[in-house]
Amino acid sequence: MMAAIHNRVCYSDELEQYYLKTIKKYERPDVDRFVQLFSHVVLGLEQTPCDFLGSTFMQLGLGDKGLNQFFTPWSVARAMAKMEFQDVSALLQEQPFVTLYEPACGAGCLTLAAAEELKDQGHDPLCSLWVSVIDIDPLAAVMAYIQLSLSGIPAQVTIGNALHESDDKRSRYTPAHYLGNWSQRLRKYQHQQAA
Repeated sequence: MMAAIHNRVCYSDELEQYYLKTIKKYERPDVDRFVQLFSHVVLGLEQTPCDFLGSTFMQLGLGDKGLNQFFTPWSVARAMAKMEFQDVSALLQEQPFVTLYEPACGAGCLTLAAAEELKDQGHDPLCSLWVSVIDIDPLAAVMAYIQLSLSGIPAQVTIGNALHESDDKRSRYTPAHYLGNWSQRLRKYQHQQAA
């Protein structure tokens, strides 16, 4: 799913080859099930904003015990977002957007909740929010990428350890990052702040 979403906006031959290599391992009926599962994810996120993949992941008991994975419940994430973003309208009058960093992001629950809080206050996350999320678990980071992409949230999603600087981190940007011209917006804002 991640390759299909990413390559519609910013084609990566490396990602495409990885996808083709992976998908060859499956029988045609299984590939068809992946398509059905993708449609369930899309519909799940459209019906009610939530951490659809994260909650499903936890309900199925798929968390990695070695990593002590526990994904934040949606109700807790929403409460945290309400507290953190209670003055966001005033902040957005002073600056063009807000940024959010979510280490150990899991499936992106806190970011999804923050975007919902912005919407509740009348702000479009595509224009007013940019996020950077990271998780050491590749599966969790891919779930975050899928959900943030389908929710229209501009983001950099990184697979890596937030506690260590290393060269082995891998990042992908969501379609909203490209569509909102966020690379240029971030550079311009950083330049203005430095001046």
